[in-house]
This record gives sequence, C-alpha cells and structure tokens, in this order.
Amino acid sequence: MTKIVFFGASSYCLTIPGSLFETGQLAGIVSQPDRPVGRKNILTPNPVSLFALSKNIPLLRPEKLGPSEKEWLQKLGADLFLVADYGLKIPKNIFTLPKYQALNIHFSKLPKYRGPSPVQQTLLNGDLEAGISFVVISEGFDTGDIVYQESIPLAGHETTGLLYRSLFEKTAAILPLVLEKYLSGELKPRPQEKTGISYCQKIKKEDAFVSNQDLEEAINKGSVKALEIERKIRAFSPWPGAYTNVELKIKNEKLNRRLKLLKAHLETTSANMEHGTAKHLKLTLDEVQLENKNPVSWKQFKEAYLS
Repeated sequence: MTKIVFFGASSYCLTIPGSLFETGQLAGIVSQPDRPVGRKNILTPNPVSLFALSKNIPLLRPEKLGPSEKEWLQKLGADLFLVADYGLKIPKNIFTLPKYQALNIHFSKLPKYRGPSPVQQTLLNGDLEAGISFVVISEGFDTGDIVYQESIPLAGHETTGLLYRSLFEKTAAILPLVLEKYLSGELKPRPQEKTGISYCQKIKKEDAFVSNQDLEEAINKGSVKALEIERKIRAFSPWPGAYTNVELKIKNEKLNRRLKLLKAHLETTSANMEHGTAKHLKLTLDEVQLENKNPVSWKQFKEAYLS
C-alpha cells in the first residue's frame, strides 16, 4: 500500500485526507501550528490537525519546516507528499524526500492564476468555469509540471466558500483514480503551457472595500459597477467579506459605521434612449450587516437607518 503524507490546514480541504484515510494510504499529516481563536485567544488546532488527532494519524504542525521536521518525515518513509491549502512554504530538501514527485492541488487550469487566490480571481473575473490542477511541486510558485487537469462549469452565483467546498468534493472523488494512474506511470507530468500565464495575489481585507460612490452608482444608475460589485460580494464571501462605510444619524449624532454586503443579485432594467431602448444591469442588495449587529435584509436596514 502506498504511503502518503498530506500537507494542509483548512476546513475546506478535509475531504482530501478523508479520502486518503478511507483507502488506507494516509501515513501522516503536516499542518500549521495551533492558532489563537476567539476573544480569549485560546490556542486551537485547525480542522486538519483535529482530523489527524481523531484518527490517530501521525501529526506534525511546525511554524516552518527545518531539520527536525525533515527527520520526522524521513522516519515515516512516505512514497508521496500531497499538498492542498497548506499555506506555508515547503523547501526543496523536504518536498524531494518521497519516492514520487510531490503533488500540489491548485484550483485553476495552470498556468492561469498562479498564486494564492485562484478561486477568488475566477469569480472576480466572471469566468465561466473553474479548474482543478494536480501539479508537481517545484521551487517556482505553481510552475511545476502538470499531472492532471479538469474544468468545472460555473452557474454564475457561486461564492468563494461554496466553490471551494464544491471543488474539494470533486477533487476527493477523482483523487483515487488520479493517484493510481500517477503512481503507475500512466499519468506522466508535462510542462505547463508557455502562453496564458497569469497571477493572483494574496487577498487583503482592504481588497473587499466598496466605495459609497460606486455602490450608489451600481444601485441607482446601473453600470459596469453593478457587475463588479456583485462579483466582489461573492468572491470575498466568507472572507474578508465585501463592505462599505455608511454615515448614520443615531440619537442626533452622525456616526460612521462599517456595513457588510452579504448578498446581492443583478437585475436587468430598460432605459429609454433617443434611438431606442437600452438594457442596464443594476445591483440589488439582499442582505447586509451593520457592525456589531445581526444580518438583516436591505429593506429592513433602509427602514431602520435610512428612512
């Protein structure tokens, strides 16, 4: 039986170690260290670490991979390393340890969207499909040879959270066959295309900001801003969450508050023009959340604060 060590940290990627565990191939897990959680900053294992602990799988969770971690991995004697949503750098002297070339699961059709946020970029750009790539880990970021790729059609209403979950479920379903063909030599790594290379950056909280001017234009006038903001709301859900700042009058005092834009949809409207009728896209907000308040409908928010 092939011995595989999985590297990962997020709740989304749990389907992967789950699949490896079911096939009896999971020899160990490398994850991130416990992190402070909640108002009391209690050190808490991430979901992948909790999975390893619950299944009595050998677990390593260092801040960085050094000599002692290399020794730990050598003792496991794994045939293959498989990486998904790990979030930390794996040095060459570590990823070259196994018998077979280590693989990373990346959610784009490389070389498109190399980098840490391919799912968000897919939604921000309004792509009609997402991608799954099994790529050989190399020293360059997402530049290794391709072992397997697949396109996944999109319906146009996905959020990042829902799409991540869907892509990992699909990946777990095809994982046993992909690994079988890779380990047998039937799937041979091939270099990435030299054209169509693009990159995406690490998401920052400020990326999710929507200006009052753009929001007002999208809601009231209908424009390309409506499309941009609707995609932004979906791409940054659940994190960091699209938001704007609003000025509210509370007890005769003007206060600036952050307003999260949780859900929205686009509506097509008609406008009379000099030479005919033109179609416009307008943004309709469905659900918002004022800081330190519960989510409410846009209608409820307007009645409470803007009427």
